[in-house]
Amino acid sequence: MSKYNKLIKAGNKAQIEKMEENSHKDEFQKRWNNFPIDISIYHMKRNMKKLIETEFEMKPNDDKIYYEILRMKAANIANYAHMIILKCDKMIQS
Repeated sequence: MSKYNKLIKAGNKAQIEKMEENSHKDEFQKRWNNFPIDISIYHMKRNMKKLIETEFEMKPNDDKIYYEILRMKAANIANYAHMIILKCDKMIQS
């Protein structure tokens, strides 16, 4: 598992940063755990579209801001993916 640690550590760090960035959205925070899987998938797909649009509009370059924006958009997608995983785990265990 150690070969995955760097990947997981970087992903988790970005995901937590994104959740904390959105912490002002209290209503969402209260409800996300109860989202049906299809709603989480919808939000994940919507955020994937935003990531693609950002990449298309900004064009890859060496600008740190470009990578910071992509990083947060990817973290948001990962957060929705984890919501889906958590819901699936609950359904599998029930």
